[in-house]
This record gives sequence, structure tokens and C-alpha cells, in this order.
Amino acid sequence: MPIPLIPVPESGELRQGEILSNVWVHRAVAPARELREAPDVDQHHHPIAVVLHSDCDLLQDFNARRAGAAENRDPHWSERSIVTQVLMCDAFVVDELRNRGASKDLWARIKNNQDERYHRLEFDPIAVTGTQLSELLLDFRKAFMVHTPDVYAALVADGIVRHGYVPPVYLHDLMQRFFSYHARVGLP
Repeated sequence: MPIPLIPVPESGELRQGEILSNVWVHRAVAPARELREAPDVDQHHHPIAVVLHSDCDLLQDFNARRAGAAENRDPHWSERSIVTQVLMCDAFVVDELRNRGASKDLWARIKNNQDERYHRLEFDPIAVTGTQLSELLLDFRKAFMVHTPDVYAALVADGIVRHGYVPPVYLHDLMQRFFSYHARVGLP
């Protein structure tokens, strides 16, 4: 049964389980030491991503940034901000995994959300990059962080598109599976 996504306002804090599209990450290509010259910048595009950071931290961070803006400070930074980087996970159109050669056994486990690495979301159709999507696949190995001020700046500049967020009853399962995957004991 498809999940109805909860709509998000055009402005406001990010939400846990929110589906975003057109997320760009820019990273300095440099060793972790003091720099004497400007580094090269590497950019990576995430066509579809899901926010995994906790709602309470995202709300407190948003309120701290808004309070900083009210005090005539840069609205994208505050010494009271809580979240310096937002945790996200790449989401893919289901057919992409099938085209990568997933075995029938693996695909059967994924389809029923029985594979620990993947989480399948089936929801009412949304428009992403000109395509109507009703099913996404999260690959828990494809988690990444984005600098919080960059996310809010891209939202204001219409770079990142907000599509809605997963209802709490389904979000609990998603978050439990994501953190269980990353908390597992890794064996060689």
C-alpha cells in the first residue's frame, strides 16, 4: 500500500524523513591540515536524498538560526546552532538497482524490506526531475553529510526541491533500520 507523503511548507526547518532532490555537495580537496592556498573543490550531485537527522535537533537548529537573523546576524550561521552538518542518504529509482544486476534473491529481499542494506519506500507519486516517482530505494551505504548553512541557502535559492516527508508511523521503521545497519559489528 503506498505511503502518503506529508507536505512540507516552502520555508521552515528540514524534517527527518524529508525527501529532497537536486542536492549538491561541495568539498575542498585537501589534506586535513592548515592550508596555505585555496584548495580545489570537488562537487557531487545527489539527485534524490532523504534527510535522516533527528527532528528535534533540526528544529532547535532552525530556531537558533532564525533568532540569529532577527538579531541582524547572518541567518545561515549562529553560535547557538546545533546541527553543523545534516545527515542524508541517497535514494534511487528502483529500476537503477535492477539495471546494476541485482540477483533475483537479492531483489526479492529488497522488495520486502528484508535486506539490511536497503530500504524500499512506496508512496503516492511525486514529481522529481520531471518524472513521476512512486517508489524509491535507499542504500544505507550511501549516507552523506551536508553543511547545514549550505542546505538552507540552496533551499532559499530554489536549488534544492522539497517533496514531502515520510509519516512518523513509517519513519520509525526507516530510522531503526538505518541505524541498525550502521551499528552492526563489521566483519572482514
